[in-house]
Amino acid sequence: GGQPEPASMPDTALSESWHASPAPLPNGRGVLMSIAHQRGVGEWAIGVVGPKGGKAKVLVAGGFKPAYTAGHLLYVSRDGLLLAAPFELDRLEVTGPAFPVGDGLAVRGSGRADVAVARNGSLIYLTGQAATLNRELVWVDRVGIVTTVDSSWSAGILGRPLLSSDGRAALLSATIGTNMPQMVMKQLDHGPAQKIGGGPSPSWFPGDREFVATSPRGFFRGPVDGSVAPHETASIGPLGFPVVSPDGKWIVAAYANDLYLQAVDGHEPAKLLVGGPAAEGRPALSPDGRWLAYPSDESGRFEIYVRPFPDVQQSKHQVSTAGGQGVRWAASARELYFVDEKNDLVAVPVMLGPTFAAGAPVRLFSAEPFGVPTWLFDVAPDGKRFLMTRPVGGVVPQPDRVVLVQNFFSVLKAKPANQATRGIP
Repeated sequence: GGQPEPASMPDTALSESWHASPAPLPNGRGVLMSIAHQRGVGEWAIGVVGPKGGKAKVLVAGGFKPAYTAGHLLYVSRDGLLLAAPFELDRLEVTGPAFPVGDGLAVRGSGRADVAVARNGSLIYLTGQAATLNRELVWVDRVGIVTTVDSSWSAGILGRPLLSSDGRAALLSATIGTNMPQMVMKQLDHGPAQKIGGGPSPSWFPGDREFVATSPRGFFRGPVDGSVAPHETASIGPLGFPVVSPDGKWIVAAYANDLYLQAVDGHEPAKLLVGGPAAEGRPALSPDGRWLAYPSDESGRFEIYVRPFPDVQQSKHQVSTAGGQGVRWAASARELYFVDEKNDLVAVPVMLGPTFAAGAPVRLFSAEPFGVPTWLFDVAPDGKRFLMTRPVGGVVPQPDRVVLVQNFFSVLKAKPANQATRGIP
């Protein structure tokens, strides 16, 4: 019961974008959390707030998914190490160097990793392919045949590649020669990627000469040639996965599990577009700008819905039947594409007019080798192939495995004497 109150707020002066993965400390001492930084996709820190909340204190840079157990702070590094560091509850401070207690954890997008410790001293975690391995861009046709886009180029791609309207270039976030993610533009068939600045979740502005991307306070807008630094427009907060309406006047974006409408010029405040207790995710506008597609878990799992835009309250249509994420429109507006709960790429024929009509979903091919929905995809202008990413050379990733470590508390007591050891205890 009681009125909910903020326990912590991201410090935009320190480029914090959001706080996630809360983990309570014993006896109400406070809460540990992952802190995502707007300086780049994939940059994290571990923070803590006391029992009264307030400004988070940073404990560790470069980690996420924290937990407290047996006098230690546990967290995951970006390269898949499970680390433990002595932690003083009274002072809420790390009191010694961290040491590895697990290796090969499956590190996925948005600071995701699966690890838990039971009160009886059992540790369990998930191992598998990390999301930071180098990936390449590939074309995949409607029956699943793969063609490499540019065999001379690969990077630590993060998130979905977004095609220009002519299908010749893509915007994406990637780590290139550094661990710091950056937004780049890649001419698909040749040449290096060009750094253009801005933030994560880039999207093309109509005309393909500008981009929009998430910023700490709202969104960035700037030229894709990088000739001018991007301009930040403040809004209600970081607008995730922004897409611009075809007339260039509006941005539809996700914020706090809802969808908002924001004027591009920033002269009008953001308006709630689709909200409620359910979580709504990455939006997609039809080519004519009259229909909005998005995933929502209002049924208990994510499915794809379509509403008229901007009058979203007029009607609502569910187009998926077996789960749905990462929805995209065909340039012809005759099909919708998404990935279902089996990681199959699905096409749904649609008819747009005064009303919306959708046909039966049709499975095209398995998207499992391409890491969908973590990296998602885009659709070529002709609708005959899809731009996706995969590990360089199409290397089949190791399957996920669950690792159980019994008597983990004894491992914590013994490890500090041999901190150089890397590996599963």
